[in-house]
Amino acid sequence: MVKQIFKSFLKSLFVFFIFVHFNYLTTELLFAQSRAEVKISNDIPTLFIDGKPYPPFAYMSYLGEKKYYKEIAATGIHLYNIPSYLGERGINSTSGIGSFRSPIWIGEDHYDFSSLIKDFEDIIESDPQAKVIIRFYLDPPKWWEDINPEASSQLPDGSTFRQCFASETWRIETGKVLEDCIEWVLKSKYSKYLIGIHVASGFTEEWFYHPKQYHDENPVRLEAFREWLRDEYHNSTKALQNGWNDQSVTFESAQLANISEPGERREWRDPAKEQNYIDTYRFQAEVMVENIEYFSKIVKEISDGNLLTGAFYGYHYFVTDPRRGHGALAKLLECKYLDYLSSPNDYNRVIGEDWSPMAAVQSVQLHGKLWLAENDTRTSITTLLKDRSQGIGTV
Repeated sequence: MVKQIFKSFLKSLFVFFIFVHFNYLTTELLFAQSRAEVKISNDIPTLFIDGKPYPPFAYMSYLGEKKYYKEIAATGIHLYNIPSYLGERGINSTSGIGSFRSPIWIGEDHYDFSSLIKDFEDIIESDPQAKVIIRFYLDPPKWWEDINPEASSQLPDGSTFRQCFASETWRIETGKVLEDCIEWVLKSKYSKYLIGIHVASGFTEEWFYHPKQYHDENPVRLEAFREWLRDEYHNSTKALQNGWNDQSVTFESAQLANISEPGERREWRDPAKEQNYIDTYRFQAEVMVENIEYFSKIVKEISDGNLLTGAFYGYHYFVTDPRRGHGALAKLLECKYLDYLSSPNDYNRVIGEDWSPMAAVQSVQLHGKLWLAENDTRTSITTLLKDRSQGIGTV
């Protein structure tokens, strides 16, 4: 009897082991992916994939043509960046150029991944050794804006425009969509090719406010500003009044400076008279950084730290308009969830002069982050995107 019980126990244990082992293997196969990270090597931040140094050179095209993928693969470069859009609207809200791919977020909890599938298939067919970073553009689709006016930029004429960057509703709902998208890739056959997510939003994908958003009168933006002031002035009304040189202002009455007003160009602001403008610009920038941090954290958590994260930000040398929101690089450099930053070279290009990057590259590197230069260079044979591709001519 004891022998029978023991045999039965061993059999159950064996079945349990097989079940657990099978589940483990299934999970491993389901989420089979490389681990991409940035580590210090020879005193500089270096890209590592699966524990080995990897050249940080990638090919990216909005057009995504296989013949060019093959050309790039032949050079020995196997890293690719592909664009992906939650909504149907373009990255540049003033140029008239629309989206380069069909939208993914087509309804509440309803997705269309056909554009991602096509890009992955084209790249893999062209280069079986491909490693891919997806550039997710997080501006919302028009249907979302229509049903969420309280989370959208609210303009003086009563209309709305895309998202309010200070809106928790936009941030949380978009974060859930980003999580769902990444999870879909990780559970697909494309998982082993994916190494990173480039989080993008705003004007030209570069975390600039769209010009219309300078006029955002959404109450959640004002409340977020007042909360920012409470933190900045340590919840001391007296400190706020002294800082603003206004003995009548309180945290309940403080207003954002009117940064959308027309006027002469101002390179300098006097803190004794215009601290409210300075604080508005600082708030404007830190909101953008908090969004980059928020979405980068989601990428790290959903991938168990395996995916690289990056963003465009910190264009101090070229974008001097503080309304754009690029004035908080120091804060972003402390973000532990972000692996790399990027920008194009300065567009003020003169023969015989260096085309410098737009950010303080060595500061980025001193904080252990990789710097990737976007080589957005025109030549004598360059043609416009809208002339090369059908269907991107409207916003």
